[in-house]
Amino acid sequence: MDNDPPEGAPQEDADGRHAEATSTGPGAPVGSGETVDRPDDMPTEFKQTVQAVMMGMSGTVGRPYPPFLDRVTEGHITEMIRAANQDGQRKAEDVKHARLFGLYYLLAGVLGFLLLVAMLKSDTELCKDIVKGFAAFLMGFAGGYGYSQKRRASD
Repeated sequence: MDNDPPEGAPQEDADGRHAEATSTGPGAPVGSGETVDRPDDMPTEFKQTVQAVMMGMSGTVGRPYPPFLDRVTEGHITEMIRAANQDGQRKAEDVKHARLFGLYYLLAGVLGFLLLVAMLKSDTELCKDIVKGFAAFLMGFAGGYGYSQKRRASD
């Protein structure tokens, strides 16, 4: 009696498996007073009931085979591939145009800055302040661009 486990504690059988003695609980098999760890230990009628329920649920939970897939032909597949290729070409052109517009904006900004410096050549103090502001803007722009590239690479 001194080696008996406390009441309600899991007990091991000869195979080293745990079997808990319970009355009727949420994990207990139907018609049995103990829970089991492996499907081999389930009563046959309970195992058949579980299999029938799982088979019935698999039709509602999983998606059945769509019937329209039987009517897909080579022409449909060719059309889908052609549309995907055209979409890829459009995306490549969009990237190309975005880079060109960025270059145009940069050129317009540099030309505007040079024009402003040429016009304010006589007032060196104002010109220094403008150059400082422009340099700060460029550093902020470059830092933001680098940060966005780093975020895109990590995503």
